[in-house]
Amino acid sequence: MEPDEGDLLLFPTYLYHAVESNLSANNRIVISFNVDIDV
Repeated sequence: MEPDEGDLLLFPTYLYHAVESNLSANNRIVISFNVDIDV
């Protein structure tokens, strides 16, 4: 999956995930959080 600028990706924590190194001069902003939804 290749996100576009401004995209928000949500996925379950059990999925393997990784990101490539940031080789640009721009900062990368990463926000992570857990959500517990009772249905």
